[in-house]
Amino acid sequence: MAHARYGRRVLGPYATVLRLPGALKFSVAGLIGRLPISMLGLGIVLLVSITQRSYSLAGLLASLFTVSAALVTPMSSRAADRFGQIRVLPILIAVHALALISFVELVNSGAGEFALIATASLAGASEPPVGSMVRARWSALLSGTSRLGVAFALESVIDEIVFIIGPVLATVLAINVSPGAAILASAALAVIGGLWLASQKRTQPQPSLIRVSRADRESMGVAVPIVGIIFVFLGVLFGALEVGTVAFTTERGAAWSSGIVLASLSLGSMFGGLAFGTRISGRNLPKQLVLLLVVSTVALTPLPFLQSIPSVAILGFIVGIATAPALICGFTVVENLVPTSRLTESITWTLAGIGIGVAISASLCGAAIDQWGAWAAFGIGVTGAALAAVASALTLPRLSRAWHERGLDVADHPHPAT
Repeated sequence: MAHARYGRRVLGPYATVLRLPGALKFSVAGLIGRLPISMLGLGIVLLVSITQRSYSLAGLLASLFTVSAALVTPMSSRAADRFGQIRVLPILIAVHALALISFVELVNSGAGEFALIATASLAGASEPPVGSMVRARWSALLSGTSRLGVAFALESVIDEIVFIIGPVLATVLAINVSPGAAILASAALAVIGGLWLASQKRTQPQPSLIRVSRADRESMGVAVPIVGIIFVFLGVLFGALEVGTVAFTTERGAAWSSGIVLASLSLGSMFGGLAFGTRISGRNLPKQLVLLLVVSTVALTPLPFLQSIPSVAILGFIVGIATAPALICGFTVVENLVPTSRLTESITWTLAGIGIGVAISASLCGAAIDQWGAWAAFGIGVTGAALAAVASALTLPRLSRAWHERGLDVADHPHPAT
């Protein structure tokens, strides 16, 4: 009985926000449209390494895809803020799907590296920022209420679900169907989820067709660079955990268990996000962000010294419990400190920080593993977490000042930037 009451207390707020008009539809559409994000990097590596037996080329193309997406999708989000999601999303989907299909055909036909680089870069640059668009819809629906934190927590949990399902699906398709099947399936999912989201006109944020004022640009500049830098360091952590886990399990002759270990991190993040989302408070979230990042760093410290796979899995679960709330805090801070006319773009920039960090981490960890082994990659991950904590502590006075100036010391508050 006590467990049932606890379950209702934790899950009840999520059920409440999903019952709002249109919320369940755009959240499910966002889940489908986001699955390719967790499939494409791995899909590119599998396709190129299987067909051309070149891991260096596969890694280069996957990195170019990730970096081009991180750098260009904020511009796509700016266009969505200005002209509306329904106008921008179909164009991005069409270019993205065609680029992915062309990439598979070019790889299978043995095309030169320049053509592969150009196509992979185009596919990344045209990747629809579905996650940011869904969060912008939640903000338009719930801005001014404490339930927005619950909605952002829900989206963080969905992100974890995506990264549990996507890599497994990509691997099964590439190995059991065809090397390019994961990329083609990603294109199909992007079309289905993206067009379904675009068709939901009632819940899309109202576009801002006027030019953004200087005051808006300045107010956006308070939160986005700070949270974006913190998220770059968190991206270094996430990338190191992924690459380091594969190397760690391979060194112990159990490469098959890498997915289980990484799933433990995602499961921890799911539980942490679900619990934190119902308790998120408007009282100085910048300070809560620092605390959560410090806790994550302390929890991670033993990672390079662990010797068994179960111990790494358990520690990953514990770390996940703290990192998901940190991400929720970061998104909520950005949502409250930027103008609504730039919200989708702002969220995309913060997400891009994670992608950039992952790309940086992948290159650093690859060289470190070749030289010293998996423990070195875990050391890079701990360093990324520590740098995120340090960055948040150093920028806390500025972020807290902006938070207080906008009167955000209550759980329920009006959106400050409207």
